[in-house]
Amino acid sequence: MKPHLLFLRSCSALLSAALFFSACTLPAYAEETPEPPHYLALGDSISTGYRLGGGHFETEGFTNILSDTNGYLVTNASIDGNTVSGILSQLENGSLNDAISSADIITITCGGNDMLEFLYTFFSEQLEDTQQYINGILNGILGELDLPPSSAPETEPEEEILPEEEAAAVPEDAEETPAASPSLDEAYNLLNNFISGINQSLHYIENARENASLWERLLFIAYEELIDYTLDTAASLLIDVTESDSYHKAVSEYITDLNRVISYIRSLNRDVPIILTTQYNPYHWFTSPAHEVIERFIDAGICVLNEAIVRNAPIGGYWVTDVYSAFDNSEANLCNANEAPLEMDVHPNKDGHAVIASCIQKTIEETKINSIN
Repeated sequence: MKPHLLFLRSCSALLSAALFFSACTLPAYAEETPEPPHYLALGDSISTGYRLGGGHFETEGFTNILSDTNGYLVTNASIDGNTVSGILSQLENGSLNDAISSADIITITCGGNDMLEFLYTFFSEQLEDTQQYINGILNGILGELDLPPSSAPETEPEEEILPEEEAAAVPEDAEETPAASPSLDEAYNLLNNFISGINQSLHYIENARENASLWERLLFIAYEELIDYTLDTAASLLIDVTESDSYHKAVSEYITDLNRVISYIRSLNRDVPIILTTQYNPYHWFTSPAHEVIERFIDAGICVLNEAIVRNAPIGGYWVTDVYSAFDNSEANLCNANEAPLEMDVHPNKDGHAVIASCIQKTIEETKINSIN
């Protein structure tokens, strides 16, 4: 064979081999698994997945559901009992800078603790004088209702001493509900005592009425009318606070801190989508008269806060997920709070977390957040 032909054939063989190995390696490069989107969760015990009795949901929390649904790599930096100022402190110490910079999506749940802290302070201070006045009258009536043993209905030991304790509407054996922070503990106990005291007092009267004399029945009627007055007075006072300048100032301060949180995030990650949830009413499913006083009070405060969150969204540069309406339209109880047995814990149950995840997922799909990643 001529030398030049041999040379050409050798070159052709080498070129074919090179193309073959290149073709083999290209698919392997193209099939490398991309890094999953990074999801940063900021907020309070709703984001941590706090569950009744202590501990946290391991897989049923909304952050876990979102991660599983979208294939996110989640960093959950939420803290039980956190407030918007607490989140700001977290950010400003720089410990979350890397997580913020690499985040493809951020969710924030906060406002419930901020609101409860303010409303609890008012509840404890403003109702004190009213309760003392009413308790003086109730004590007088209860003194007249010292039924002889032969006519007193049989009750449990705590029910026998209940009327005297109920004059203050604060029974000593009220069950404490675990919560994420001291301020929430105090709020739960206060609301718990107020509601359980009223309800147990009315329950005592109902049991004692059957064997009561005419005079005692008249006193029962007077007692019930004073209970109604107590509830009406409480409702009026509590609703007034949600319309007060002081509460609106507190909400304004919340929005100011929220914007500082958003600004800090934007300084490290200008385009990351940020989703903020509205607050839900954990007592939406309460129906008894005493329960409804608290339900309307909390609902009024929540609505003022949510309106501010929505109104500020274009300025703050975040998306709002309407969790409030989803809970409000649900026939099933989505929270730990319950009338019987009385439970004032405000956290969402497993079904509640599923609804929150569904609401945020809807926002993700409607705003095409995944297409940004």
